[in-house]
Amino acid sequence: MVADNATGTTGPAVYADDSEFQEIATERFMYNADKCKETPLVGHLLNLLPMPPLKTGVDPSTKQPIMRDWSAFLIRTTRPVLAINRDKQVAMVPPGSEVLIPATYELQQFVTKAATAPEVCFEVRIAPSKKIPLDHGQTMWLYKLAAKRVPNPRRAFGLTAVLAPHQLTAASASAPNEPDVASAAGSDDIPF
Repeated sequence: MVADNATGTTGPAVYADDSEFQEIATERFMYNADKCKETPLVGHLLNLLPMPPLKTGVDPSTKQPIMRDWSAFLIRTTRPVLAINRDKQVAMVPPGSEVLIPATYELQQFVTKAATAPEVCFEVRIAPSKKIPLDHGQTMWLYKLAAKRVPNPRRAFGLTAVLAPHQLTAASASAPNEPDVASAAGSDDIPF
């Protein structure tokens, strides 16, 4: 806060270079195909991020939690989209929001290289199309994917596009170019 001696009021300091700063989003949303399928996720594919390990159960012999590594794609939206907030509520979020979508096997196969391209960011559209059954009662979403042909320079998106590149976990050290992907589809317990 800066005091204005002429008026006796205080307010935030304003500096000539304030307009040069680009805000780094610290509140992100999660796209869950089961709950958000009414709107496709459309925006700039900025990164592939390692996420906090996910508890998938308890080992019956050791009583220790079973943890699984997973990753998510980070997208800065260009259209309004339904997404889940930190309170686990589905809400319409505006363009410019940062939304995470789990790097499922299908998504990882088709967009990993684009998400990690060093010089450019692509605008993509990810729309859930069909849920299919897998073994052992699990299901998996299939997606309709599209991308604009002309990418934008990565530097135009600031630090968000370069912060926290995908890190190797112990499980992925043997396959350095393959990110760990979520194997359990549709979990509501995805950490933020």
